[in-house]
Amino acid sequence: MSMCVTSHTATLPTAPTPDVAPTTTGGGEVPAPVPGDLASAIAGLTAAVEQLAAVVQSLQGAGALGSPAGPTTNVVSGGASGAPLADANVPATPVPAATAPVAPVAPAAPAAPAGNPGKQKLQLPVKNATVTSHFGEVSAIRNSIPHTGTDYAVPAGTSVDAAAGGVVKQVSSDSIGGNWIIVDHGDGLQTYYGHLSAQDVKVGDVVTQGQHIGKVGSTGLATGPHLHFGLFRGDDRTKNLEDPQAFMARGGEV
Repeated sequence: MSMCVTSHTATLPTAPTPDVAPTTTGGGEVPAPVPGDLASAIAGLTAAVEQLAAVVQSLQGAGALGSPAGPTTNVVSGGASGAPLADANVPATPVPAATAPVAPVAPAAPAAPAGNPGKQKLQLPVKNATVTSHFGEVSAIRNSIPHTGTDYAVPAGTSVDAAAGGVVKQVSSDSIGGNWIIVDHGDGLQTYYGHLSAQDVKVGDVVTQGQHIGKVGSTGLATGPHLHFGLFRGDDRTKNLEDPQAFMARGGEV
């Protein structure tokens, strides 16, 4: 594929020859330029350069010459002082945009366990109760095995409330503890509620401190209605046991 390019010829005007007047110095004549004619010559030369620039621009528009990639500025010397005149054919130097510094992002605070808005002091799950067996006590009814919690005697059907906010981890029953519930309070701390006559929550329920979760009964190995309240760390309710009475007495938090 061929492309025909029309050539453009710029006719440069002939600058007038400045007149010189004879100047006599000593033994001969020395020619001196006339300022007015010299200025006219410079003006004519400037006009010729501008015509040449117009021809180049015309050739670029016709596709004969490649166009510059970005904004251009053509600097042409003009006038007797030689001051630059701006045109639109010389690429301009780009000025980088200022970039604002990025502020560091503070790490997010760890979330509190579900159902627990923050640290809470463990509270007694039943009201107006009498302690009938302390943590660690040994008795014949338990085959001399140390007691794993604290027994609180109250009338059957008394509301059992969550000792602190958390998530219901287990709802089950066996021949020893009867019907029981375990609530996870986060950080590995869990509470156990045994010998219930009713279990009014299910696994996965989010509970708040003081919320009703069941009712006192005498299911399992029990001589009368009472709540067996246990406190332990980890997932095994028979290990890492703590005395709930002592924990509450020292203001223990979960």
